[in-house]
Amino acid sequence: MPSPTSRTPSVSAYVLAHALVATGHAALVTLIAVVVSGCQAAHAAPSAPSTAPGAATNVEAAVPVELASIEHRPIDRPLRTTGQVRPGAELDLAFEAPGKVVSVLVEEGALVKKGQVLARLDGTLAHAATRQAEEASAKADRDLVRARTLEGSGALPSTLRLDAETGAEVARASLAAAHRAQGHALLVAPDDGRIEARNLELGGVVGAGQPVLRLAVRGLGPVVRVAVSDRDVLGLALGGGATITLDVAGATALPATVTKIASAATPGSGTFAVEVRAAALPAGTPTGLSAKVEIARLERPASLVPVGALVDGDGDRAAVYVAIDGRAKRVPVGVAFLSGDRAALREPLDGFASVVERGAPLLVDARAVRVVLREPLAPSASNASNASSASSTGARP
Repeated sequence: MPSPTSRTPSVSAYVLAHALVATGHAALVTLIAVVVSGCQAAHAAPSAPSTAPGAATNVEAAVPVELASIEHRPIDRPLRTTGQVRPGAELDLAFEAPGKVVSVLVEEGALVKKGQVLARLDGTLAHAATRQAEEASAKADRDLVRARTLEGSGALPSTLRLDAETGAEVARASLAAAHRAQGHALLVAPDDGRIEARNLELGGVVGAGQPVLRLAVRGLGPVVRVAVSDRDVLGLALGGGATITLDVAGATALPATVTKIASAATPGSGTFAVEVRAAALPAGTPTGLSAKVEIARLERPASLVPVGALVDGDGDRAAVYVAIDGRAKRVPVGVAFLSGDRAALREPLDGFASVVERGAPLLVDARAVRVVLREPLAPSASNASNASSASSTGARP
């Protein structure tokens, strides 16, 4: 049965052919037959779509991707900085009274004992003041004795005797102050230790309270002091673990502990002083050496994703892709820091459990995706032999 789209030659065409045959025009009849058959072929049913290899298609190919879970957990982010080796305790020594330096008995690096005299001021004026106070005290004592004698004989009122007693007390206090002032001309070591710095010279004049020597107290051992920003100091705690590395000591990392954290920022710099102590640091380690310090610290970012999932990075901004119903969705993110193969994000990726890791650079928003399993990094021996045999036989793996 002819298809609805095919056409049958008209009756007039057959009548014409029959007449031509009757009159002997056979050649013309043949031509008409060819034309009619051509028309039938031209109006045949439409052909099926081409299935030849390489033919164009409008179907979008899905990009194969692999997913990685979004993590919410603390992550190790050690604080790495540099500092200087310093004594465990340092004391700035100063005279309590002004004067001229007449003797300096120690040099930088000298080991001293508690009570040892370190320097002297000119004591001439102090000695004269002491002599004057001694004489005044002696006179006040004599006046008091006489007043008491006269009071006993009735020749002196008791009020004058009380004034004499007060005068004697004042004189004795002045004598004690003079003796103390004479002692201020001496600078003595308050503890055992080593002189780290010397800021006075023979013949110089110093003021009261002006630091002239720095003493490193012995027994506490050396420490490393570092300056830490306000953002980093919040993640530190007393007793936290750390390591100290001295380049001059063979670059060996020594275990250490955080022993002090300043409660206020240093004026001018705005940083916080942190002290790290290593038990294995030799007691005789010179101060001022540079040291590398690594302090253990945990941070809790909003989310953790693989670094390979980040795309379109620009400073601390980037994007990740998530797979929703077979389509890629681009999600902008803020990156707080990188730690190993993980990127810590500032904002949580709420509502998503995973992100696209492999294949992320190939995606655009709303692109079709196909989730696949991660392939092993190295095929096993059996898989390798199977792949080799399949290749030799021409089979596809």
